[in-house]
Amino acid sequence: MRLKKFNFLSLRDTETRHESLPALRGTPSRMSMEHTGKFKAFSLVELSIVILIVGLLVAGISGSKKLINKSKLAAARTLSQSSEVASIKNLIFWLDAAKENSFINSSSSRAISDGDYVQSWIDGNQELNKYLIFSTSTATTYPIYRKTSFNGLPTVEFDGSNDFLSTPNTSRISQPNNFSIFIVFAPLAGNASDTRVSILSKSGSSTSNPAYQIAFDSSNMNPSVVVTSDSTTQISYSNSSNTLKKNVPTILTVTHNSITTASGLKAYINGATSAFQLGSSSALSSIIDNSQPLDIARYVDKSGSNANRFCKCYISEIIMYDRVLDDEELSAITKYLGRKWGISIS
Repeated sequence: MRLKKFNFLSLRDTETRHESLPALRGTPSRMSMEHTGKFKAFSLVELSIVILIVGLLVAGISGSKKLINKSKLAAARTLSQSSEVASIKNLIFWLDAAKENSFINSSSSRAISDGDYVQSWIDGNQELNKYLIFSTSTATTYPIYRKTSFNGLPTVEFDGSNDFLSTPNTSRISQPNNFSIFIVFAPLAGNASDTRVSILSKSGSSTSNPAYQIAFDSSNMNPSVVVTSDSTTQISYSNSSNTLKKNVPTILTVTHNSITTASGLKAYINGATSAFQLGSSSALSSIIDNSQPLDIARYVDKSGSNANRFCKCYISEIIMYDRVLDDEELSAITKYLGRKWGISIS
């Protein structure tokens, strides 16, 4: 019987062709494994790039926020320097949380940082040679410095329990019978129940009435002003349509005119025109002259009682003159404060 020749070349061709065929399902070929390996390696590189990009974006956003806040602070300081505040006569003091070197922290340093305790707030009035310093000496009464508050600018936070700042009585504050006061602040939630939560006050000689006090009722958020003579107290409350709002920055302006006593005590919210006037009351021909300190965020009368009228709030700027400013001056300062702190003024 004749044997058939075996074609080895055909066998090799068959093997070669077999290798070139797609791998059977469930049995990956060398090529597919190599391809898969390359794909995984590329995915890790790609993922690393994505993580890097995200990190850069986050860092960029954080850096941008810091840059924006620095720009806002620089702009606010420029605005303050160019404002009419210092040029208007009879400025008693000017506290500005955005002003450089305005604070001394609990370590007695002017290099204050966010969250530091405030030991002193320094008056920025350049009109007089000696500036006022509002301080507190006990650690439990320190308010807190907040680097960014409304409009991205600094503020001082008072806890409503025992925080306050005070300046001793001097000839500058011993008792002006005429004054104009501007306060930029925001009442916070959590104030104790009181008809007169004190924002700024100077104690009187009686056991219950201050020489003057700017406050608000924590139950209905109506602001109030109190001035006291030897025998008479005048109080001006807002009406229900002009109340303060919690956590909302507000410019509260108060003027007292002892010369024109009829409607001589006036208060305004976010504006120095009659449209924004909270109300008026007959002023006093004189206000109690005494040796008591001027307090921020609390009221303590001369006898030491009524000491629980602390204010839970942010306070960013306080300006006081020892005369009644005219309408043009009132408007100029109100507009400056509104622009600086992002408060709408009409």
